[in-house]
Order: sequence, then structure tokens, then C-alpha cells
Amino acid sequence: MSRQDYIRIARALNATYRSAIETKQSADVLEAILRTAYSIASELAEDNSRFNAHHFMDVVRGCKEITSHPPRNDSRSMQYGRLPKVGA
Repeated sequence: MSRQDYIRIARALNATYRSAIETKQSADVLEAILRTAYSIASELAEDNSRFNAHHFMDVVRGCKEITSHPPRNDSRSMQYGRLPKVGA
């Protein structure tokens, strides 16, 4: 997958998350969206060792711009960019 594919996925998840916030959905709905994003990020990190799952999640939550880049030499990037498995 390309960076553009990751951006499209993050954009879709971010839009869903923002919509849930704007429509005052329950905490359970917000948690379900973030769990889904977390699961997708974990899988993408498994597929690409350079994928930064923490940065991806920051984009999904709206903490970073959609087109932002993770900083170079980020201690959470590369092998550290992977998220722990859900339930681990």
C-alpha cells in the first residue's frame, strides 16, 4: 500500500470519528471507532515496518493533520511504531 492509501483510510476514520463527536454519540460508539482504527493501524504496521501506527492514530483522532508526516527519528516510528495487539 502507498502513503496515499494510508491517508485515505485515516481520512475516512477521522471523518467517522468527527461525525460521531459532532452528533454527540455515546462513549461506546467513539470507543468502537477508535478500536477499529487501532486494529487497522496494527495490521498496517505488520504489513509495513515503516508505518507509524501512533502517528496514524493521532491523525484519526484529529490531533495531527491528515497530510502530516511523522517526525524523522521519532522513537515511536519504525520498529517502535507498532501498537500492542488489542487485548495484549
